[in-house]
Amino acid sequence: YAALVEGSVDKDSSAGVISHAIGKVWVDDHNEWACDLHDDASFAFIRHNGSSDTTTFVPDSLRDATTLYKAVDWGTVQTNGHSKSVTRVELTPVTGRGHQLRLHMASMRHPIVGDYMHGDKGTINKEEQLCLHASQLSMDSFCFASNDGENASLQRCRIVIESTPPF
Repeated sequence: YAALVEGSVDKDSSAGVISHAIGKVWVDDHNEWACDLHDDASFAFIRHNGSSDTTTFVPDSLRDATTLYKAVDWGTVQTNGHSKSVTRVELTPVTGRGHQLRLHMASMRHPIVGDYMHGDKGTINKEEQLCLHASQLSMDSFCFASNDGENASLQRCRIVIESTPPF
């Protein structure tokens, strides 16, 4: 995945691993995904701006979650007449939890641009889009080994689709 995150990721820690379990917390009248920052189910992180006022996870909802990240470019964007720092990062989910990439980046104080759920209310407005993009999707499938009609046999093949991020 490619993402544009708010702030300047420190170049000394521009690559690493984020490992915080993810689970559900009850907020008002619904569940929301949250990140276990202390690794003991004592504090549920939901939003970058510190407005997480709940500390109780729904029983048995916590699951391990790991994301690899690498900062690849640093820059600025203009928003509302102000210049704000942004960093382009490559994200690789090792596990596949709901909101994992969004929560893990926000837990580092670098919410994904346009993430109004886990970022600040004053998040950078990048034409109101979430700047998170699957740059490559791949899957195993079966393909015909030849186009020879009746001699064609099925074999396992890997399909890879690549896409350039629009931001």
